Order: sequence, then C-alpha cells, then structure tokens
Amino acid sequence: MCAEASGIGNTGSVKLSPFAASSSSHCSAIDIVFVNASGSSLPKICHISSADRILTAIGVVPDWFRLLYWPAHLSSEYSPPDTEIAQGPSISQLPGLVLLVTVLALGVMLRRKKPAMSFGIAFAAVTLLPSSNFVVTTGIVLAERTLFLPSLGAMILLGAVLVPVVDAWRAKHPGPARLAPQMVCGLVLITGIVRSERRAPVWHDNDTLFRRAVVDSPNGYRPHYMLGSWLFQHSHMREGEAQYKIALKLFPYDPYMTFNLAEQYRKFGLCAPAIPFYRWTWDLDPDFPMGRTQLATCLLEVGQYDSAKVAALGALNAGGPSRITHRLIKLADSSKAAARSPVKKNDTTGTTAVTRTRTAGGKLPETLQKAAGKADVP
Repeated sequence: MCAEASGIGNTGSVKLSPFAASSSSHCSAIDIVFVNASGSSLPKICHISSADRILTAIGVVPDWFRLLYWPAHLSSEYSPPDTEIAQGPSISQLPGLVLLVTVLALGVMLRRKKPAMSFGIAFAAVTLLPSSNFVVTTGIVLAERTLFLPSLGAMILLGAVLVPVVDAWRAKHPGPARLAPQMVCGLVLITGIVRSERRAPVWHDNDTLFRRAVVDSPNGYRPHYMLGSWLFQHSHMREGEAQYKIALKLFPYDPYMTFNLAEQYRKFGLCAPAIPFYRWTWDLDPDFPMGRTQLATCLLEVGQYDSAKVAALGALNAGGPSRITHRLIKLADSSKAAARSPVKKNDTTGTTAVTRTRTAGGKLPETLQKAAGKADVP
C-alpha cells in the first residue's frame, strides 16, 4: 500500500475537519452501503440491494435488545466489519430474526389479555421503525441516540412483565422479605446511575470522544477513520496516517475515506502516494463527485502528462469548472511537448519550457493550486 511508504512526518498544517471525513459524509461507507443499486454498475460491496439492507437491519436486532435492557458496553460508533453488512442471507442473522418474530408475535397475541405488554412492544416497534432501515434507507446501521424514545416502550414492556411477578412474590413472602423486589430495583437503578456518571466524561470533548471510540469499538473502521481525521486536523500526520491505514484494512470500501486520505497526502505535498488513493476512490464509486481536478493536478506534479489530461477531461465531463480544467489540459499538452523536444547542449530553453508552469518548489502556479484545491471541485 502506498500509504506505508509515504513518509509523512509530524509537521505541517492540514485544514480538514474530521467532519470533512464524516459529516461531509452522511454518505460515508455506512451510508453508501445502504443505497439501493438495483441495475447499477456500482460495486455491490458499496451499494447493496434493499433485501440486503433489510437483512443487515435484522442482524442488529440483538444489539437493540442489549442496548435497551443491559447497556453495559457502549460505543459512539457502530460500523463494519464489527457490525456486519449483509451480502445475502447468513446464519448470523438468525438470532435477530428469531427475536424479531417472537416479540412481534407476542405483541399481537397479548393485545387483549395483556394490553400493557402489547402497547409497550407496539410503541417500541413504531418508534424504532423510522431509523431501523426496514422501511427506508437511513444512512446508519445502529446508533444509540435512536433508542431513547424506543426505550420508553421497552420499559413499559418490562414493567408489565415485572408487576405480576412482584405481586406474586409479595403474596408468598410476607414480612421483610416482601421488600426484596424494591431492593433489587433500587440496586439496578443505582448501578445505572453510576454507569451513566462514569460514561459521561467520554463526551467531554472531541479528542476524548474520538480516542475513546477506538477503545470501545476497535474492530469498527469508522472510529479509526474519525480519529485519523481529527489527528490530521491537529497536524499529527504520522498518527493520523496510521489510523487511516487501520480503517482501510478493516473496511476498504468507503470512497470518502480513500478520497480524504488522498487529499491529506496532496495537501502535504505528497502527490505520488495520493494518486493511487484518488483512483481507488473511483474504483469504489465511479460517480464519486469530487477529486478529479485534484488528481489531474497531482498527475502534472509527477510528470504523467497524458494521464493528467485524461483526468482533466474527466473533471470537465463531470461538471468541473471549465477555466481550470482547460488550463490543466493546456499545461499537460505543453509540458508533454516540451519534455519531448530536443535540448541542445548549454541550451536551457527546453528545460525552461517544461518547468515554466511550475514554481521553484515544483508545484503548479499558486492560483491554479488554490482553485484546484477547493473541496467542491470535481
């Protein structure tokens, strides 16, 4: 992998918020895998069908129950491969399917005999439905913030189950023993309060949150991706690169991640390792909307003039600004012609022609660099 040999150090300044890697990406890989691509030529691993989207949702049903009834382990991010993205039916989806069918069936069967239980199940199901991916694409696989309202239904169900149990206990155990259910309930509440108090500092600031996320979910790619972007923003280049490499190893199917890593290399003046990641981006998603102008700029930097022209034409066809792309095409043609022209002894004309379009630092003219570096330029 090119990233391994890039040699990024700990100096430099990169103005990329971690949310250029994420909130610029409500279409990150977690989101992209939930785009219905029926009949599309896009790679199946990036754009799955509606059926696979529903199967993925079934696979996370056990996590709903765990988080609603015993949230001992929490995480700010749930992402592949820690959270499985379905590629057809799998045995791993069986527990979720059994739980889902059983609970829904109970809700229907108990609607007359135990209306409180039925109401709790119905309330949880209805409030979960919009973010569940069963009906519409939501862009998330699992997020704890979507469980606040459904947790009310879950507690109604729990209360409806426990009330007759407690009444039966009190009837059989007169005296001090009849207080045991209240004591157990109090102990559970105290445990929950202590757990919440200990968890709250994780959200103190972004640095704490992102670093904790990789501890809570080490096998999910997005915590490493987010932490890497945060480290890049704060000029910790080597550490940021290392986190991106971990994320890529865990889930190499997010075009926003490969694009952002390419951008980091380019902004640090390392076009050679950036180019493969730009190309990787379009291998994942040929319709990816950004980066073609930046790729053309980098190809000119390394002297690949034919490829630079092709990339500039691609940017133009994708709707890129014609002034910049036409200038890139002219630079590619003139630089290629100058490079092929014979250079006489002691004659620096040819050399000057090749380097005329570059500054002393080996970069393209500053005005073109600034224009091509805009994030919204294809």
